[in-house]
Amino acid sequence: MAIDKLLTNRMTIGDRIYEIVSFRRKGEEGCVNREVIITRSKELDASLGEDDCRHIMEHQEEIPAIFYGKAVFIFTNWLNRRYKPNCFACLGYWYNEGPSWTWGWFWRDPSQVSRHSSRLHGQSYLLRRIK
Repeated sequence: MAIDKLLTNRMTIGDRIYEIVSFRRKGEEGCVNREVIITRSKELDASLGEDDCRHIMEHQEEIPAIFYGKAVFIFTNWLNRRYKPNCFACLGYWYNEGPSWTWGWFWRDPSQVSRHSSRLHGQSYLLRRIK
């Protein structure tokens, strides 16, 4: 089942409720520039940061299974200013040392994106905390 076709676009993680939000506009396909994603995350009030990313990681067993390997959640308000200043955080279900939710850094500058990470945008979402 496609994530966009879910009956609900909310998930409860710990004591917080998140709404899953697409940064794409109707009819928009292909890669979306990362600066556009940041701008839209602010417009949609879905510009979450380090606190929410870490909270979700602490309660990752509560993330609905439908998202395993199918979604990447973007945290545009958590920028890596020290080591990778052109990156913002993302959280995805990857197979590193076994399958698990892992956070990493996503390049803001499209010229810095590897061929592996460029495919994430078709399955990437913002989160809006509603409680």
